[in-house]
Amino acid sequence: MGGSPHALLPALPVTSTDHLLVGTDAGAAPAATIDRAISALTTTLYAVEHANALRVFPRLAAR
Repeated sequence: MGGSPHALLPALPVTSTDHLLVGTDAGAAPAATIDRAISALTTTLYAVEHANALRVFPRLAAR
C-alpha cells in the first residue's frame, strides 16, 4: 500500500511532505485494506493522504 512510510520515504529527499499527494483507484485493494492503511497513518502521512489534497482542491474540503 502506498500509505506506508517505506513507500513515501524515497520522495522526501527531493520535496517536502506538503507537496506530496497519494492517490489510488478503488480496484487496487479491497476497501477494508485501504481503511486499515489510512487508520495506521501518522500525522505526516495523514497530511500526504488527505490534508494536502484538500488544500489543493478546496472545493472538496467544503463537502
